[in-house]
Amino acid sequence: MQRTGRRRFLLGASALAAAPLCARGQPRARRIGFLSGLPAGHERARWTEATLREALGASGYEIGRNLVVEWRWGDGNPASVRALTEDLAGRDVELIVAWSNHETVAAMRVSSTIPIVMLYGIAPVETGLVASVARPGANVTGTAYLSPDTIAKQLQILKEVKPSAVRVASLANPSSRPVSLTLAFDRAAQALGLRLERFDVTHAEHVPTALEQVAASRPDALFVVVSPALEVRMRDIGAFARSHKLVSIGTSPAYVLDAGGLLSYTPVPKHLVEKAVTHIDRILKGENPAEMPVDLPTKFALLIHAGTARAMGFTVPDSLLLRADRVIE
Repeated sequence: MQRTGRRRFLLGASALAAAPLCARGQPRARRIGFLSGLPAGHERARWTEATLREALGASGYEIGRNLVVEWRWGDGNPASVRALTEDLAGRDVELIVAWSNHETVAAMRVSSTIPIVMLYGIAPVETGLVASVARPGANVTGTAYLSPDTIAKQLQILKEVKPSAVRVASLANPSSRPVSLTLAFDRAAQALGLRLERFDVTHAEHVPTALEQVAASRPDALFVVVSPALEVRMRDIGAFARSHKLVSIGTSPAYVLDAGGLLSYTPVPKHLVEKAVTHIDRILKGENPAEMPVDLPTKFALLIHAGTARAMGFTVPDSLLLRADRVIE
């Protein structure tokens, strides 16, 4: 009996030694999801993932040790996002980080209980994603990338660069632009004496046709409201604007840095990622997203591509060059 008891003790001790650390008191790894319609290999996708990893690490979350991230990347088209979202919801994630509006809406349709943290939200109140900035009211919070005020400032810069502009072609995904936001666009444009002509791009393969329609319309300027469908063809859009000598502004710094577009005026993306990680940390520690205010952008950057201006034979006003955060030669 004594020998049998000793054998059982040793077997039990061996099993305990081989057991996972979390079973012996170490906190289990938290599990979150990440959802984007962009392809994983896209420049902005790679930058965002690296910056998110860095910000999570600074907040004490080491991926692979105390945090598991279920990364889900699309193909630049909205149709892929729904399936990715349903897959994430079945992975028992504690929250979903949603790239922008389309991803946020997809996550909201799949679950009304899983917290959703917007990363680059576009006018979340005006688009109905949250009830208010101060009290979102449901399972969505996070950071806002664009607001009516930001859009008004972008159009103002476009008018300052080309005071004679009247007709502005707007490239955008219509799913991110409901009636309320369309009205906000129109009010901002009318105040500056501008008239927006909308060209909708839902899928990446629609970009060439949309650009042909823009060319046929012969607008005075181009306003690029970035979405995953447009991001994957950003270089084509930048090349189009240069070849048609169109003064243009994009809502992503990538429009200038990667695509050679003339202008961008945007919130600083790194600051938004860091703010989103603050929301992630608070939710994982038990806070309710319905009561967590959405962070509005407070840091902005104006980028100007002087090389593009020269190639177009266009002179950017000195007043704008002096205000630029970066001028690319």
